[in-house]
Amino acid sequence: MLLFKDFILSFLSFGIKEIKLHDSGFQVILLQQMLNKFDNTTEVNGYFDEKTEEAVKTIQNAFSIEPTGIMSPENIVKLSKLIYGGE
Repeated sequence: MLLFKDFILSFLSFGIKEIKLHDSGFQVILLQQMLNKFDNTTEVNGYFDEKTEEAVKTIQNAFSIEPTGIMSPENIVKLSKLIYGGE
């Protein structure tokens, strides 16, 4: 089970500024796994496609974050705390 601290550290180790449409890689896989903790409908394939973007917008709306479809470091920390629990 991925813990909040592990989740955030994995993002920070990549020096992520934001994750957006057409990005790919391990950080997108982690994001998709986080989204699945919320709605369990996001395909975990490592590619930030239109479906992932819609899932991001949905979760941003649900937690009163501007629904840009882009995951900034601030969004990642805030949503991770809400989904995984954390300090």
